[in-house]
Formats: sequence, C-alpha cells, structure tokens
Amino acid sequence: MKWFTNFLVSKNIPAGLAGLATGLYPFLFYSSKNFYLSNSWLQFGFLIFLFLLVPPLLFLFFEKFNRIELYKKYKKQFLFFLSAFLFLFFIELIIHAKIPKKLVLATFVGLIPISFLLFKYHKQLIVFQLLLSILGFMDFIPTVYRYTQIDMQWMQQPDDIESVVFKKKPNVYFIQPDGYVSFSEIEKGHYNMDVTEFKNYLKSNCFTLYENLRSNYSSTLSTNAAIFQMKHHYYNKVYSHNNGFKPREVLVKNNAVLNIFKNNGYKTHLLLHSPYFLMNHRELRYDYCNFKFTDVPLISTGFQRLKKVTEALDESYPLDMSSPHFFFIEYILPAHIPNREDQSRGIEEEKTLWMERVVQSNEILVNLISNIQENDKDALIIIMSDHGGYIGYEYAHQLFDKTQNRDHIYSVFGTFGAIKWPRNDVPEFNDSLKTSVNTFRILFSHLSENEKYLEHLQDNGSYQVIGEGAPKGIYRILDENGKVDFKPIFLFNH
Repeated sequence: MKWFTNFLVSKNIPAGLAGLATGLYPFLFYSSKNFYLSNSWLQFGFLIFLFLLVPPLLFLFFEKFNRIELYKKYKKQFLFFLSAFLFLFFIELIIHAKIPKKLVLATFVGLIPISFLLFKYHKQLIVFQLLLSILGFMDFIPTVYRYTQIDMQWMQQPDDIESVVFKKKPNVYFIQPDGYVSFSEIEKGHYNMDVTEFKNYLKSNCFTLYENLRSNYSSTLSTNAAIFQMKHHYYNKVYSHNNGFKPREVLVKNNAVLNIFKNNGYKTHLLLHSPYFLMNHRELRYDYCNFKFTDVPLISTGFQRLKKVTEALDESYPLDMSSPHFFFIEYILPAHIPNREDQSRGIEEEKTLWMERVVQSNEILVNLISNIQENDKDALIIIMSDHGGYIGYEYAHQLFDKTQNRDHIYSVFGTFGAIKWPRNDVPEFNDSLKTSVNTFRILFSHLSENEKYLEHLQDNGSYQVIGEGAPKGIYRILDENGKVDFKPIFLFNH
C-alpha cells in the first residue's frame, strides 16, 4: 500500500488513478448486481472499456492539455468536475440501465458551481471512490464464485426422451402471453373478470381449454427453464427466482425441447416482444430470431426496445415446407403488477390496469391465431402463460413473504392454457396436463405415439422462494393436487 501512502502525501494526483477511481465502483456494482444479465465476454469487455479504460484516458488527455489559458487557470476545478461528473454519470447509467438525459443534464449543470467550491477536496473524493470500490469487490468476487459453482445436474433427464422420434410432425406454435392467469381464476377470486367472449372464440376455433392449469414457478425465467427442460429445478437451492440455474442459457442455447425439435428435423423460430431472453448475449441456437444481438443494448433492462410479435409472425410466411417448424412466441402482456412498493399504484388500480392489458393481450392472441390458421391450417397451437398477474398483492416482491391465502397463491400460479390439437386429435392422456413443467413431455409422447415417456412426468407441485414470515428457503406452495401446502423442501443456513 506504499503507493497509496505516497498518493496521500503527494501534492499531485495521478491522472490514471483519478480516472480509474471514477469507474471502478460503478463497474463492480453493475457487474455484481446484474451479473446474470451481463456475463458474456462481449459485455464484460464492453464494461471494462467503458468504466475502466475510457476515464483514465480522458484524465491523461486533460492532464496534458494546456493549450488554452482559461483552462490552465481553472484546471484543478475542471479535473474535480470531471471526477465527480463521470462518477455520478456512471451511477445514473447503471441504476437506470440507460442514459437519463434530464438527470445527466441536471448533474452536469449542478456540478459546475460545486466544483469551484470543493476542488481542493479532489483527493478526498478519489479516496471516497476507492473505498466504495473495496465494498464493490466484496460483492463482486462472491457473485462470480457463486456463478461458477452453479450445478446444472438438474437438467439430466430420467429417460431417453431426448432421443424421441416423432411419427407425427405438425408445425408447432408455443405462444406465451406473460402474466395471464388461468380461466378458472380470472372469473373469481381477486380478478372477477368476464372473459366469456374470448373463451367462446377459442372453443369455436377448436381449442381444448385447460382452465385449471398451474405453473410450477412464479417468474418468467424460472417457469420457462422448467418448461423447456421438462424438469424441475427447484430454484437449484438458490435464494433467487432466476439466478440459480442459468435460465437464459437454457432458454436460447441448450434445452431438451429445442434439441428434440432439431433432432426431428424442425426449423426453429424465436419471436419475441422484447429481447429480455437475450440480455446476456449468449449463443442463440434457434434458426431464426426476430431480434439480432445488435438490437440488444449492452446495458439495458431488456424492455426498452420492443417489436410486435404479430408482425414477426406475418413476416415468417410463407413457410419453407421442406421441413416442419417450431415457433416460440413470447410477448409481455398482460404482465404482472410492479415489482416494488414504490412502483405500485395500489391493489385496485393495478387490477384495473391489468384488466385493460388483458384486452390488449386477447387482441394479439386473436391476431396470431387467425394468421396461423390462415397460413398453416394443420398447425398444433399451444397457448400457455408463464404465471398469473399477481392481482391481490400490492407489489410483486411480496411473493417472498409467507402466505397460505389460497386466492393470493393462485393469482400467481394459475396459468392460462389452451391447445389446438390438429384435426381434433386430442391424446387420450390429455388429463395428465395439470402443470406447465409437463407440457412438452406430454406433447412428445403424443407426437411419437409412445406413452413410455409419460412414466417420468414431473410432480405437479408449485414452488416458491420465501424469505419473510418463515425460515428462509424453498417451499412447496401447492401440492400435487393443487392444494395449499407450504412445505419446506430446502432451508438456507442462517
């Protein structure tokens, strides 16, 4: 630490150190808090360039720049301003996952007079930034370690289903509206919404309705990881909805469902409303996606750039008939209520907004169904949401609190489900579909005409991470038959 002692007693401030101090803590903070969104080498390289290389280069340039007399006169004030502004700019960038232009402008203007008052404390500012960086390292290093220790053994299948051979090869469309509660719940409980007209539309178009379908997990990524691997992960014994099982890698790169369709000669299409699944820029194994990685900002929430899935589907036609096709179509309506208390408008207003979004979601579904039936008459269409809308809660993070309120639980785990089986060829084991984790195992049993794959259906329990009101752990919230259970399956050490 001799260099640090020399820095404290020296009258000069090393330009490289001043620049590094402005970006080191924001780099560590963003990388650790958003590691599961930004863990590709591309993103890591970009973050290093933006936070750790650009600021030292700027400081080195302005340290040597002495061509303008006015600048030379106020150089110390300017360098203090540069330290403070870059640091705050980076903080604002990582908090909002975009450049908040008005806030950045206000910061820029506000720091000008402050820099003239406090420029003598530039060294103290750098020390403060470096001390924050120490705290950042204390979070960053354990985060990286935990990621490297993620055990993906949960993905192993209990049988040879990944070698299944289809005897029937219809084009398959898996359409997922986000946050659409089951028909059995939407008409009662916290919802009380009349969707008779839409139900009749589905029935008139030969859809089988699964009105009591449940999801096994409560978030988009946790549900889909289970659906597309046809396996329970039980959050992989991690206190997080999404960070214990590399969900984005599972969804877009390596999952049993995608592998099986490819092994049976299917062309695969991923049509997304937002690039949320693509946030960490991992390898994409779908043959086509309506988003390119160049469409996905390297720092983003994933919901800032949206595309219409109806237009994406329309652009897919006419289909190449030399091979069958699988479509995964996901859009973020009607969605669930806001995550945090400060974002919520209250139970009743959030319910009203959600019901308005249901109307929009139904319009999208009608458009998609009409388009598919016009262009692909013998298609097998699965409509299945990821989870419910959470109506009845004030905000979504209350999911981490213990509850045995039946309507609250079903508001989360009740899941929209409807399937159009071509030529009304509904499988005899249709009643086996009770929760979403078994969707594709049942489908593949049907397409292969081989019921041996039904011997390894996953349990129909619904699971949740709980951190308040009960010992911290993973709990079975609903049992095999959909009854409120609240049974711990893994408790974390205190």
